[in-house]
Amino acid sequence: MNQMMLTLLEAQKVLLTNSDPKANTPVIEALRAKVPAPVLAHFLRLVAQHRKGVAEVRNGVCSQCHIRLPASMAAVMVKSDDIHVCEQCGSFLVLADLPSAQPTPAPTAPKTPRARKYSRQLAA
Repeated sequence: MNQMMLTLLEAQKVLLTNSDPKANTPVIEALRAKVPAPVLAHFLRLVAQHRKGVAEVRNGVCSQCHIRLPASMAAVMVKSDDIHVCEQCGSFLVLADLPSAQPTPAPTAPKTPRARKYSRQLAA
């Protein structure tokens, strides 16, 4: 399913940049062979409204409507290959490239406490 969303994302870039509907016909015909009809119909309806049919999710935020997604939905998106739709704008959601896991630095030895400096008090 994720490959299908990436295909739709590439097609979206072409469809939104071309203003001539006749130039978009080959792109739409190629999509009909790869994408199920209900998914394609929803995608083309959004693109016809000059909206993003597929929106990337970065930092838990939809790139179409800029609304934060529920944390549970973001967690499910990482683990599953299902098709996810934004509850606010209706765009299909695809995760942006996940940041690669940074190796944790080696633990350093704890610092030894410094001796405290006390001010001298004058005896009266």
